[in-house]
Amino acid sequence: MSHYLYVPFKKKAVPPNLKKIIEEWLLLEAKQNHEVIVCYYGEKKLSQLPNNSKVSVLFSGKPGKKSLLQGLEHVKTETLRFFENLSLHLRVTDESKNSILVPEVADKMKEDGLLDDFKGRLQINLIYLDANTKEASIMTHSFLNSLKKYKEHENGAIRLQFLSNNLAEKSNFHRADRTKKTKLELFREQAQQDRCFMYNSKENYPKLSLGEIASVIKDYYQYKSSRCCGLSGLLRLNWFFSSTESSEAIKYLSDEKISDSERFAYASRFIKYYKESHLSQLLAPALEKGLIQHQTNWDIEPISSNELPVAAL
Repeated sequence: MSHYLYVPFKKKAVPPNLKKIIEEWLLLEAKQNHEVIVCYYGEKKLSQLPNNSKVSVLFSGKPGKKSLLQGLEHVKTETLRFFENLSLHLRVTDESKNSILVPEVADKMKEDGLLDDFKGRLQINLIYLDANTKEASIMTHSFLNSLKKYKEHENGAIRLQFLSNNLAEKSNFHRADRTKKTKLELFREQAQQDRCFMYNSKENYPKLSLGEIASVIKDYYQYKSSRCCGLSGLLRLNWFFSSTESSEAIKYLSDEKISDSERFAYASRFIKYYKESHLSQLLAPALEKGLIQHQTNWDIEPISSNELPVAAL
């Protein structure tokens, strides 16, 4: 897979702080024998992307605070972005007051040829060096909304992977040897454990078939039937030993009207909120299998079951 680093500034206008980060990032990539092609805004290099490419964008700086204006959550980010005081949470600003609006980067990439003759698969990595997962998710949604206003995105599959900075929340990174590594090295270590994904179409999300769910439900009821020395199954009391949440999940997942992508998304959310339930324990291997199959389609590094898509379908 060809790997590109897109810089949303013209080469002579890159902020000094970002320039240093780019240099270190490329050095760390080179140590891992990763060849990265750097593209600057205005060079139009994105029109030359081969099929199945990966484009990364580095965002240095913290996002602003979201406005408390009532009803703002119902306003589309494509509208908010044009009002400076209402779009601070969609903009990152570094210590030198250099800033950039995240959805604007999607426009710049389109201007530089990102979707020219687009077909096949494309992965875009949005790397937020100073934003937490929640902030990064909101900004990535705004990027995706900006990209999806261009009809060309429908010509192929686009996956957005975003990496955020959660160092302060991870106690295992507060070790004595932290001082031996740079901030960027520490970021890369923890970020790889918290990769999150969004897609330009529901059809591009991981899938869980009705047949796979039927197998999970069968195992679930066999387990429930064994309760009370098997009397649960004989007396048809399996419902009595099933939680309301599990029963509702089984009913939804068994619905033939929902898509396989929606089924996968619902199952992954169920596991997230009801980790200890027996249904979650049976769903986990099925989701893991679906993720592995999904990854082979993208032909990139594997992900684990705790790296599930976050966008609601």
